[in-house]
Amino acid sequence: MSDMTPPTDGARHHSGRSRPDPSVAVVSEHDVFRAGLAMLLDGLGGPAVAVLDHQSAEQELPARSLNAVIIDVDTYGAKLDRFAGISVIERLRWDGGRGPVVCPIAHDPTDESLRLRLVEAGAPVVTSWASISSAELLLDQIRNPEEWGERIVNPVVPRHLGVDDRTRVNALVGVIEAQDLHDLLDPDVFVRDRPLTRREMGQVRSLFGGPEGLRPVTDKGNIREGQVLPSIWQLRRFYAWAYHAGKGTRVEHEMRELRALHTISVPPTGYAWERSDRPLSGDAGIRRS
Repeated sequence: MSDMTPPTDGARHHSGRSRPDPSVAVVSEHDVFRAGLAMLLDGLGGPAVAVLDHQSAEQELPARSLNAVIIDVDTYGAKLDRFAGISVIERLRWDGGRGPVVCPIAHDPTDESLRLRLVEAGAPVVTSWASISSAELLLDQIRNPEEWGERIVNPVVPRHLGVDDRTRVNALVGVIEAQDLHDLLDPDVFVRDRPLTRREMGQVRSLFGGPEGLRPVTDKGNIREGQVLPSIWQLRRFYAWAYHAGKGTRVEHEMRELRALHTISVPPTGYAWERSDRPLSGDAGIRRS
């Protein structure tokens, strides 16, 4: 965390007086965003604010008593989960009991993968940085966190990529990060130190199979009967969707054709993902020879 970032322990002083324990947390990977939001609220006499990066938030927030948590879901770096802030939301929702009101904020709240992942994480609301054009608007939203942003109803489910109502997209992205599969699945990467063996390829595919993984689909995006695991090419398409990769490549062209071929269906109104503690198939990882 940057040295310029206000302390996170709620012991900041204001006008010579000790401030109360924080009732609002601002979570972001961006030092300027964290410090800036906290200073704006402090200058308006708003609630005491704790500021944390994503990693610190996952560790500390479940144990804190807060009214609201503003989470900048965007990640600022290459070859990383674009929305690493969602893991903070999952931790709050799963380990924090009733917990605080979660207020996600993103640069592009219309992103299809973001909206689906927020609903899956249990926080079906989002707002954009552009919608908070002044400190007063931000303070008003924090004082009324239940009215935060736009409620996400019927997020687009990319069934042509093998995603259905049982798929745990956040867990699949977690597999990519934990196993460092970027160079294998990123359509923008064509040079690898060593190609995977057939056995290793099967291990990679198994990481994305099972009842909560991807349904195997054909090149045209239709269900592939009789196949248990998704193909590597299907995984590369899923990666392109989740990471906005493959611009200008064959994968982007194929994705455009798939969208034209398929009427993308959505779950019924009120649909809610249920958390499962059952690990995805193949969570043991890849054993490279």
